[in-house]
Amino acid sequence: MKMRKIAIALSLALVLACLPANAVSAKPSNYSFAGYATNLGGDVLNVRKGPSTSNQVIFRITDCRVVAVISKTGDWLYVEYLPDQYGYIHSDYISSIPSTTGVVDVDTRVNFRMGPSTSNAVIALLNNGDPLRIFGMTGDWFMCLANGCQIGFIHKDYVSCSVPSANFLKVNVDTSLAVRPRPTTSATSFALLKNGTTVISTGSSGAWRHIIHPSSEAYYGWSHSDYLK
Repeated sequence: MKMRKIAIALSLALVLACLPANAVSAKPSNYSFAGYATNLGGDVLNVRKGPSTSNQVIFRITDCRVVAVISKTGDWLYVEYLPDQYGYIHSDYISSIPSTTGVVDVDTRVNFRMGPSTSNAVIALLNNGDPLRIFGMTGDWFMCLANGCQIGFIHKDYVSCSVPSANFLKVNVDTSLAVRPRPTTSATSFALLKNGTTVISTGSSGAWRHIIHPSSEAYYGWSHSDYLK
């Protein structure tokens, strides 16, 4: 029996030793910042098991993806790239999105919606204490990042935070506006937004604006500023 207990203890120690230094077994209490990860014109951006190119690739990002940054190890950022999925991305490929820290403040759970209204679809149920990165406010609703990588809206009554400033814009075009992975017309568009659609601008590059629009695919990319007012 004694030898069996020793064997179990050694096995547990070996498992723990194999985990990344910054690994988390549960959702973190806070995110350092929200960022968008992009391959900068390459084929794919690798998400790795550890903070080194020698570590195993566990996921590949093909254009842009909003991620929640948890911590930093050297030049590598430890991120939540899908709900409850964690890995490392080199910091050269992640740009910070202006946002404010917040937490869900509710007795049980609250709906996280695709748009700023109770008529919009529910995309997730958030628990009390879940961390948020808040991009801005429209009416009584916060637009934020939750569950690591999901973008949506939550009513202000269920959030504890300071009110952030935001740059909300509307699509102003006769037909539809292309969203691209890079700020150039040579980059193939991956989404089209209708006239009047509300987006939030998180940065610019020349005549291009980086935008976020919550949807079933969470559009985040680049659109020309001539068509955003």
